[in-house]
Amino acid sequence: MLLYLRQYYEYWVAFDRVDLDNDRRISRQEFNKALPVMKDWAIDVSNPDALWREADSDGHGMILFIEFADWAIKK
Repeated sequence: MLLYLRQYYEYWVAFDRVDLDNDRRISRQEFNKALPVMKDWAIDVSNPDALWREADSDGHGMILFIEFADWAIKK
């Protein structure tokens, strides 16, 4: 269980780095600014539009933490 909690904490830290305005949501603009960081995380950023659609799983135009965590687990 501690490993599980640590992993989610690490996702939260990553999410917080991308959420520049601290509204606990990642906008498309914030997502685009974070592409170099995602590349450092070994995520293929060659198709940002596809990445966005995958991460914004509910299609509401903002990525919430739960969406981010689910997406990160898959990556």
